[in-house]
Amino acid sequence: RPRLRPPPRGTPGPRDPAPRDDVARYPGRTRPGRTRRSVRRMGPLDRRRPRAFLAVVLAVVTVVGSVGATHGQPGARPLDAAALALLLVPPLALVLLVRWPVVAVVVSVGAAGTFLVAGYAWGPVLAGPVGVLVGVLLSGPAVRARRVAWGGAVLLAGAVVAAAALRPDAPPPATLLGGTAWTVVVLLVAGTVRDRSARLAAAREAERLARAERERTAVADERLRIAREVHDVLAHSLSAITVQAGVGLHLLDRDPEQARGALTAIRAASTEALDEVRAVLGVVRGDAGDPCAPLAPAGGVAPLPLLGPPAAGAVGRRR
Repeated sequence: RPRLRPPPRGTPGPRDPAPRDDVARYPGRTRPGRTRRSVRRMGPLDRRRPRAFLAVVLAVVTVVGSVGATHGQPGARPLDAAALALLLVPPLALVLLVRWPVVAVVVSVGAAGTFLVAGYAWGPVLAGPVGVLVGVLLSGPAVRARRVAWGGAVLLAGAVVAAAALRPDAPPPATLLGGTAWTVVVLLVAGTVRDRSARLAAAREAERLARAERERTAVADERLRIAREVHDVLAHSLSAITVQAGVGLHLLDRDPEQARGALTAIRAASTEALDEVRAVLGVVRGDAGDPCAPLAPAGGVAPLPLLGPPAAGAVGRRR
């Protein structure tokens, strides 16, 4: 007789909740999941640690570089507390003004322009607003990030030109043009990094969706297999019980002992069928009551000869 094979350990069963994103297919059995942000909205600097690291690097580069540039430019104003405060504005804006990129860009460019107009050294101070532009380009929605970053680059170029027009010791136009070119190159590289990161995030999202689809398919296949095996076991057991019940009713008055044997066979068949169904459903629920439940595959047609003697005896007695 075919025996019911419990599902392998770790396989989702009928009582297991369906995947989080399968509400339509399994109503009432899904678990509420956290809302995922779209991969298009995520950037490499949307996390705190990379942004804080970039802010620290900007602070060190601008402060140390400005100290060296002050010694290399005799006509520049010496650094003081106000200069240090202006140099630290872009790193702080990069960390504190995450949700307001336009404000961060305007504040950073304004601090750099004020630094230059006040007569401090040229050069490293521009690394602060450029770093803020890179941070804006690598965080938040991609379209808005590009618009704000390139708009900020134009604003920074205007501030540098205005400061150069107000200072007699301004660098030559070729130097200013070279700095603008380097700013464009840095932003282009940052945009390439952003695009590559978006492609990788999209690939990971596609893999996650494919894995969820495979899990849903496995759940459906396992439920179908268990339903078929439960149907086979119950159909066979009920058929045997029907035959034995007919024999018992036929022999109840003429041969009580044979009728008792038929009733005993009915009880044994029903008990065995219930034990097999209980074992499989227990494994599905995760609380299998019988640790010795058979784990072998279904028997197929091999156990069919075992059905011959009881059926032949019952038919012979009925005749």
